[in-house]
Amino acid sequence: MKNLIKSIKLTLVFCVFLSVCYVLVLWVYAQFAAPGEGGNAETVTLNGKVVGVANVGQRFTQDIYFWGRPSCAGDGYDGTSSAGSNKGVTNESYLKEVEARIDTFLLHHPYLKRAEVPAEMVTASASGLDPDITPACAYVQIKRVATARGWSEEEVKALVESHIERPLFGIFGPSKINVLKLNVALDEHNIVSISKANPKARKYIPLPLECDLVSYGNNIVAQTSERTKAVVTEYINKYSAYRCFETPNINVLNELLAPFDLKVCFMAEYFLPDVTKLKELDCGYELRVLQKHDFADLYSEKWSNCLTFDDRERDVLAVGAYDDDKLIGLAGCSADCKMMYQIGVDVLPEYRRKGVASALTSKLSLEILKLGKVPFYCAAWSNIKSVRNAIKSGFYPAWVELTAREINFVNNMNK
Repeated sequence: MKNLIKSIKLTLVFCVFLSVCYVLVLWVYAQFAAPGEGGNAETVTLNGKVVGVANVGQRFTQDIYFWGRPSCAGDGYDGTSSAGSNKGVTNESYLKEVEARIDTFLLHHPYLKRAEVPAEMVTASASGLDPDITPACAYVQIKRVATARGWSEEEVKALVESHIERPLFGIFGPSKINVLKLNVALDEHNIVSISKANPKARKYIPLPLECDLVSYGNNIVAQTSERTKAVVTEYINKYSAYRCFETPNINVLNELLAPFDLKVCFMAEYFLPDVTKLKELDCGYELRVLQKHDFADLYSEKWSNCLTFDDRERDVLAVGAYDDDKLIGLAGCSADCKMMYQIGVDVLPEYRRKGVASALTSKLSLEILKLGKVPFYCAAWSNIKSVRNAIKSGFYPAWVELTAREINFVNNMNK
């Protein structure tokens, strides 16, 4: 009986220790291991949104990103099915899988020899959730990523090396790179290039530029001159991407550009078509597709938003809305570069707020796509009516752009 009581007491002690004390110790350790996350897994964010956790890998297959190791966890990196392949190194099926992975890797890295493919890039880890690769695995991918993004290899290499996690105290553990963090850094990395004349560039932008900032949401791509490169680089690296386009900070940019007699003058939002939403819209009026000869006599002030007065050769196509034979609205497009046609639209005042603008815009967009070109739409941030028309027509915000010009040019714009 005494032994039974001792056993029960011992069982109760271990129950308390293992279910309370042990868990408490783990919780306290977690607060120190991840102090900024409340003991939870470290989250990784992009553009203010959580895109994953640092200690669980993700599958990347696009050439613009670094790839992690293969995974046998479910369909790949499935946190609910963490596992290795359970196949021996002499298993024929396993060897065929490895050979296929090598072939795929070489297809995307043609500059490598077969013997140069790192073993860990073609073999899965035991968990199937490995978030890290060694620096050697990242180095062999630099050329592919740089080419896909149009960056220099030196620029990509510098980013890779800034993300190497060294062994603890220089002794414990291997050097490693978190793939998710590195890829997020790629998307957030600002690019600065010297602006040069380019026959493939959009025609209405006079090149070279002294200062032009473009953001697709995560980072900024800047074009500068040699003399403005340093101050523009300082500016875009000081603020997050979207804050570089906010009015208080634009004043800071103007101060930086003042010694060069430059000033911000153009700021606009650009839209691209969402092909899943783009469709013909009915406005109750007849719509007619117009070729160049059909709108040759329409170059007047009332159609100034949709036709290019300074360079009429760029205007390639239009759609008109008619009330009987009266032209009440017009959407035109100009070939601003080989593949992209910019849309502008005008509607007579007495016919506005009837869906004419969106019907014209969507119809013209569909006609442009038939030609194998990409329609895009530009609106000043303050022009709410134009922004609403873009969205109603089946477009979505794609990028924002800011351009600085000579102070005399800016001062004379509205004279």
